[in-house]
Amino acid sequence: MRKLKRLLFWVPCASVILMSCKTEEPAPANLLVANMVVNPPVSPSPLPTVGAAVDVRWGGNPVIYNVIYGAASVSGNPVASVSSFTSVAAGYASVKSDALPLNFAIGGTTGTTLYNRIASFSPGRNYTAVALDLNPFYKVQVMEDDLSAPPPGKVKVRFVHAISP
Repeated sequence: MRKLKRLLFWVPCASVILMSCKTEEPAPANLLVANMVVNPPVSPSPLPTVGAAVDVRWGGNPVIYNVIYGAASVSGNPVASVSSFTSVAAGYASVKSDALPLNFAIGGTTGTTLYNRIASFSPGRNYTAVALDLNPFYKVQVMEDDLSAPPPGKVKVRFVHAISP
């Protein structure tokens, strides 16, 4: 009888302790991707051509599809074309905050990897990955975004200037 009383006491205590040890997932990070890659000139033309659209995977999972040259990732349908008169509202994709492989591949293909490096995103932070150059693989610059409001009467501008050697 004494063992039964101990058992009836310890079983609920153990279950309360085990239930309170539940781990919570950290807040996700947000990722925006911009595609600024041009292909090198091909003879006889001396001018570069527009680079391929890219699909982006984070930790092996697809997160952003068909980011065309001159555009950023968007929420909803991919942008089909961009002209100097087009305004595109960019959208962040929610990604797991961790150190995982960031992978760029030619849009609509499987396995044609143009960039694959480990990146680390902190919980609740916002990042922009800009594909800059193709020689022979993509060069990607990952930057943390400050989305806080600027002081009254001021604006925030990020200017990225990149030239291929």
